[in-house]
Amino acid sequence: MIHINLAPPTEIKDKLWFIPELALFLFILAVSWTGVQLFLGHIEDQTTTLRNEIEDIGKNIAKLHPDVEKFEQMTNQIQILKDKIRAVQKITVSKTARYLPVILLEHLQAFKPEGLWFNSVEQDARSSQIRVSGGAFDGLLIAEFMASLENTKKQAPTVNDVKSFIYFTRVDLDHVSSEGSGAGGSGGSGGGSDSADSAEAKKAFKKTKDIKAFKGSGGGGDSNRSFPELGSFPSFSLTIQYAEHGDEAAPVTGKGKHGIR
Repeated sequence: MIHINLAPPTEIKDKLWFIPELALFLFILAVSWTGVQLFLGHIEDQTTTLRNEIEDIGKNIAKLHPDVEKFEQMTNQIQILKDKIRAVQKITVSKTARYLPVILLEHLQAFKPEGLWFNSVEQDARSSQIRVSGGAFDGLLIAEFMASLENTKKQAPTVNDVKSFIYFTRVDLDHVSSEGSGAGGSGGSGGGSDSADSAEAKKAFKKTKDIKAFKGSGGGGDSNRSFPELGSFPSFSLTIQYAEHGDEAAPVTGKGKHGIR
């Protein structure tokens, strides 16, 4: 049998021809592996450094927590003090705010027509409102009183008169009883006895001139016992909104509620 060798002559002569190429491949492999290991080592070192920095930052934040809480408490206290300062300034600087309850009472008394009386007057400073209840000899007197209060919007303030800076923006009629609906009357449809009682009641009212003497108009109580004739007249209750000229967006306010009964 004839054998034919197709290998190059150089390889036939040198049977270890692959050793240089194998050595070069192993060298390149070793260099690559070393480079990868060095790169991974560098990345791991950076990761460790970042972890240590994060831990240090967390410890510093934990140490700052008490200071942050103190700062928040101080901020809240500063805000509270600012609110108190603004409240004190409103009372001490603004004469209208200082004497507001007195001004409101003077307005009510000034615009109250003859023949109308108050049972209770209460100021709600938070909502800038006054709640008034009372009675009158005639329902037209109640309408006249409401119209007089609403007309204060048209009056211009006077520098020398601090009362002129307070006016009434809205007057709401919460309740009104019909004439003769009280416990002391007979409906206003009787004979001459009702007229005589009304005349006597008017005389008694004109003599006293004291609105505190009439309580519970049309509903029983002290007024019906002292002046039973008042039960035959209409009673009413009003909610009055007030404000200050030049400060419509922020009506004047006081502290708490001032009630007169």
